[in-house]
Amino acid sequence: MDWIGNSLNIPLYRLWGLDHTKLPLTSFSIGIDTPEVGKQKTREAAPYKILKVKVGKKNNKELIGAVRSAARNNLYLLMLMKVGKIKRQQLKKFNGY
Repeated sequence: MDWIGNSLNIPLYRLWGLDHTKLPLTSFSIGIDTPEVGKQKTREAAPYKILKVKVGKKNNKELIGAVRSAARNNLYLLMLMKVGKIKRQQLKKFNGY
């Protein structure tokens, strides 16, 4: 169905006659990348109220810092990580967040 909305250039909620203020919140995912790309993706995600940031590299702290610096104050920020691949030392680094 999404392709119909895209081809008509209208969101699905409008196509179905729904009130967008009563729909569940959706999120925007930011993949593992450089802090600069994370910041740009955060700006692109301005309409979203929930950001999911995938972490798992050595630049985790810098990426999260860049995302937080570009994010609005009224935003939920979730960090997604594959715990099996992350060392305890890396998990400890997130203690300040």
